[in-house]
This record gives sequence, structure tokens and C-alpha cells, in this order.
Amino acid sequence: MEIESHITQFLKGITRNGEIREFTAKQMNMVDELQNKTIREEGKLSSRLASLQEEIVDQPLISKTKKKKDGDDDVECENADEPLDKHSKYMAAIMEEADELRMKTLKEIVVILEPAQAVEYLAAAKKIRLCIQQWGKKRDHDHTN
Repeated sequence: MEIESHITQFLKGITRNGEIREFTAKQMNMVDELQNKTIREEGKLSSRLASLQEEIVDQPLISKTKKKKDGDDDVECENADEPLDKHSKYMAAIMEEADELRMKTLKEIVVILEPAQAVEYLAAAKKIRLCIQQWGKKRDHDHTN
């Protein structure tokens, strides 16, 4: 919650010392445009990923894996490998594009911000990442015990 509070304060232009580092109107417009652009690109990636996930459970793919009435199990698995490998490659490509979008967005944010604002933003983003990572480890530990 502390990190979320810092991010909220940062976005409102308040520094840790309580000083106000306001965004200019130009910065706010640029951030708004970037957000809209990013949302559109995320939507495209999400649609592609959803279509890919739907194809995985599509009848032709499932029928290839369910044909084993009197056949050999090894042959059946081999028949499923090719379509599943193809889908996993497409899924990996979409994940790479999502990573590229995140990096592109981060770079554009840093360009929009003044140097001091960019440093504060990057520090807050790093803190959030570390907190989420710690939360994930704790959650995994709690669920395995």
C-alpha cells in the first residue's frame, strides 16, 4: 500500500518531501496520448492471444489428440506435438511483442518526464516490481506449505 501511495502522489506531482513537482499541461497531454495508444496496442495483443487460446481448444486440434481408439499412445502424442508446437511459437511471439510494448512505453514515459521526474518514476516502478516479486514468493511459499 505504501508503494501505491507513492505512485499516486507521484502521478499527482507530489514528491517524497511533500514538494509539488507538477506536470505541465503538455506532459499531461503527452501521457494521456501515450496511455490511449498503449491501450489500443494492448487490445490488439489481447485479441490475438485470445484467438490463439481459442484455437488450442478448437475441434481439429483436439480431434488429433483424441483419435486413439486402437492406436499407439506414442504416435498419438507425436500427432499432437506439431500443432501444439506451432501454437506455442505463436504464443511466445505475442509475449515478446508485449515485452517490446512495455519497454517502448517506458522509454516514451522517460522522454516525456523531466530528468528528476523520470528518476522518481523509475525508482517507484522498481519498488513496485520488487514488492510484487516478494508478494509472489510469499504467496508461492504459503501455498506450498
